[in-house]
Amino acid sequence: MPGWKTAQAGGKTYDVYAQEATWNCGLACCAMVVNQKGQGKPTSRALAQESQNYGANYIPANCDKVSFSGRGMNAELLRAVHNRALQLGDSSQVKEYARARGLSSFRQIARSMKDGDNPGAGMSNLASVLNAFGFDTRLKGDPTAGKISSALGRATPSSPVIIALTKPAHGVVCLGKAGMFSNRFVMLDPFHGSAHDDAQLSGTTIRFGEYDTVILEMIIVS
Repeated sequence: MPGWKTAQAGGKTYDVYAQEATWNCGLACCAMVVNQKGQGKPTSRALAQESQNYGANYIPANCDKVSFSGRGMNAELLRAVHNRALQLGDSSQVKEYARARGLSSFRQIARSMKDGDNPGAGMSNLASVLNAFGFDTRLKGDPTAGKISSALGRATPSSPVIIALTKPAHGVVCLGKAGMFSNRFVMLDPFHGSAHDDAQLSGTTIRFGEYDTVILEMIIVS
């Protein structure tokens, strides 16, 4: 069931927000960050309202009508498709977007995309939503292996990091190292509403559960 729930990992219990729709993993991540920072348990729908105040926003008219039948593409990846700057490996994501819009070809998909008209919320938008709660954020795009290692190594439950994955396009929250392990991290996943304490980092690639993918962007929260 979507919404707030508890999940177990490594003998610990975590509050996790399970996303309601294909496109709102980013807002679900924001909800979990707000909770970790001790400011309650907002719904992603409530945060969607705040998202409207900034660019690259979540657009309910586009996003809410898409049922939660699989992973969607976040706004940054959709822009990359539009700009022909990124080759998506999972064509099912493109097909899902096309079905939601009644489009029949990649060319139609590309032409339909324009700034402010993309499903999901861009990472810059999510950072602005968190800023509205009084949190400091640092957005890291296309981070190096060293920057990723440093950010995740310094993350804590009260200073979490939102991570944008590439394949599949998705967002998760890192709460820092798992116990005394130097290269195992705790992740909260809104897609399954699950927690993991076995995430391993190799260069710019993170591996846990079903994921084995490059980290595209990060929001470091303090």
